[in-house]
Amino acid sequence: MNLPEENLPKFSNFLVEVVKNIYKKDGVLINYISPFNEPQWDWKGGQEGSPWTNGEMSGLCKLLGNDLKNAGLETKISITEAGLLTHLFDRGNDSERGFQIKEFFSPESKNFVGDFPNMAHKISGHSYYTVRTDTILNDVRIRLKKEIQNIDPTLEFWMSEYCILGGNGVLKGGGRDLGMETALFVANIIHADLTIANASAWQWWLAVSPYNFKDGLVYIDKSETDGNIYESKLLWALGNYSRFIRPGAKRVFVKSERNPDLKTSAYRNVNGELVVVVINQSNNNKSIQLELPKNYEQLGELYETSENKNLLKQKDVDLRNQILIPKRSITTLRITQ
Repeated sequence: MNLPEENLPKFSNFLVEVVKNIYKKDGVLINYISPFNEPQWDWKGGQEGSPWTNGEMSGLCKLLGNDLKNAGLETKISITEAGLLTHLFDRGNDSERGFQIKEFFSPESKNFVGDFPNMAHKISGHSYYTVRTDTILNDVRIRLKKEIQNIDPTLEFWMSEYCILGGNGVLKGGGRDLGMETALFVANIIHADLTIANASAWQWWLAVSPYNFKDGLVYIDKSETDGNIYESKLLWALGNYSRFIRPGAKRVFVKSERNPDLKTSAYRNVNGELVVVVINQSNNNKSIQLELPKNYEQLGELYETSENKNLLKQKDVDLRNQILIPKRSITTLRITQ
């Protein structure tokens, strides 16, 4: 780490003071605090971030957990913001910074944090550089899920950062793309992270961007006093998930026999509402026929994100009939009991 060891207590105290003062001044209690960003990288060259070994991270978590507890705060520590998902179950570039699921959540590990005060029972990682092909996309997430099942099946996984960088085999990070190509590409990653890796949170970097880079949901001109605002199809594509799949929702099983090329997932919100999201990356219109439990309504709301529609609500559809899934689109069905 690039922090002298004798300053770890000061760093922990600083984080606690930040949480306390935000709560005191703004009435907002921070639910989670993440002290380590992509600790596998050495972060030379001036960009933000810092390298940490697993042992160093465990040491700070013990200090910070006790300090949060002693301050009477319920804020949880989120670990680890791994630079690659493979660092969670494999060696990566450094054995002392890899195997993080086992290192932090196996009781046999010397770096076990599971019994520390104020630790979130979650592991976090970033989906960068593991999306070049569907084969790689799926294989990495299958291995991640298996590792969690082997070490602690109750452990949650959060995909805590993604935007378009180089090395994905399809898109370059440079240059804005406000259209469907980036939107469909990212929707495919969201689908894999949720349905294969079983992610219970998915987070994009950034919300608003002034840069000529594929990192924004909304873009602005790089001006301090004036300029325009530009929405992207990616904003609406993400909305097909985030607007309807609400906190506490459970993913439910979907079996698709007629259209295996469609990426389909379904979720049940706490109020019983069913949400079905369908990605059609092909250049052809498709159709689906739903088979729903009998206690659901026969009419459903349909929302479409495509070349000419931005999460546009269509007129209610009869769920007993075939439902059109337009080419190069993300479609959400909202079905009530």
